[in-house]
Amino acid sequence: MAKSPRSSIFEIGPSHIRTGWAGRGVSVAFRREDDGATFVIDLDSIEEWETGEAIEMAELQRLLELIERECDRFGVEVEFE
Repeated sequence: MAKSPRSSIFEIGPSHIRTGWAGRGVSVAFRREDDGATFVIDLDSIEEWETGEAIEMAELQRLLELIERECDRFGVEVEFE
C-alpha cells in the first residue's frame, strides 16, 4: 500500500536514520553509544533535504521531535551533538 504524501518517514539503518514527511526525506547520521541503546545524532548532517533544498529552522525542530518520538517508541535513547 502506498503511503500518503503527508505521512511521516522513519527508517533506522546501521548508521543513518531516514526521516521526513510530505514526500521529503533526509538521511541523518548517528553513532551508537557503547550501551547500544543510545543514538548520538550528528546535527551537522541535517542541512538539506534529499532534493537539495535547505532545511529551515522550524523544519529542523520538527525533524528532531520526530526522531525523538520514534526512537522512544523503539526504546532507544537519543542525544544530539
